[in-house]
Amino acid sequence: MDFIDRVLSRPEFAAEPPVLVEIGASGGTHAAWRALARYSIGIAFDPDSRQMQVVHDESSGYRKLHIFPAAAVPDETAEADFHLTRSPYCSSLLRPDGAALADWDFARLFDVERSVRVPCINILKALREAGVTRVDWFKTDSQGTDLRLFQSLGEALCLRALAVEFEPGIIDAYEGEDKLSTVLATMDRSEFWLSDLKLRGTLRMSPEDAVRLAGQETTRLSAVLPAAPGWGEMRYLNTFRGAGPFSKRDWLLGWVIACVNDQFGFALDLCRRAALAAPDPIFRTLTADTESMIHEKLRSGRTAALVRGSIRGVRSFGRWLLKPGK
Repeated sequence: MDFIDRVLSRPEFAAEPPVLVEIGASGGTHAAWRALARYSIGIAFDPDSRQMQVVHDESSGYRKLHIFPAAAVPDETAEADFHLTRSPYCSSLLRPDGAALADWDFARLFDVERSVRVPCINILKALREAGVTRVDWFKTDSQGTDLRLFQSLGEALCLRALAVEFEPGIIDAYEGEDKLSTVLATMDRSEFWLSDLKLRGTLRMSPEDAVRLAGQETTRLSAVLPAAPGWGEMRYLNTFRGAGPFSKRDWLLGWVIACVNDQFGFALDLCRRAALAAPDPIFRTLTADTESMIHEKLRSGRTAALVRGSIRGVRSFGRWLLKPGK
């Protein structure tokens, strides 16, 4: 993405690179960060060593990457029991709620294979060790403690975060977890707006019934039965209407983040307000760039609509030809 390179190569980011914090980094570099990574400082946490090698292998993609093979915690806990589940993506400091999960097809993924004692680190302490004083994009998939981890940054850092991602549960999966409803209520404030919410889910069917009805190929059930919402993937963007303070660097990065997430209307709004808050001709250029990207989306949409219309037309003609008597 050329616009990312043009903005993030500016002198504002030489001294203050974007800071990207990921908790639960077992899946590798966040897809939305790949274009930003080489300009950014990455800070990753994950105590499950079964998956941390993925982050090590991709470390050269960042300007600098700090990896903490420890559990991120909101307090000063030095170590804690970490529950390693059948799926490493379900492992957590919180114990899975086996009784509640028994009603759901994916319950076996949460089976605890063993619990191990792992080191813990407070996020603010990790930031100090990494030599950074802010968080620009905060992403957490901690399996149950997302909200409390974000809040542990403190009010000042929270309100300056430009993007925040959570993956809280809707159903009961862990004992004492932060639920999606609580995240919605807590983040319902003027400093943030919910830019994306994807609901994910699974079948409301016990694993035993799934095996009894579909044998070992239980995934076939997902193709014919509807999934119920089980958790959400949420992204909040900073409105830039809070106390801040926000520098030119922040407005520029906010624009980049908006465009990376295809929030071009918000990107235009940022350009207009940034031109008043931190006057610089760059924001006129970015306004034009944003409008060009919107026009490109419109052109692509029209082309896709024409293709879909043509396919429907061919199919309709084919059905007409196959009618008896034709």
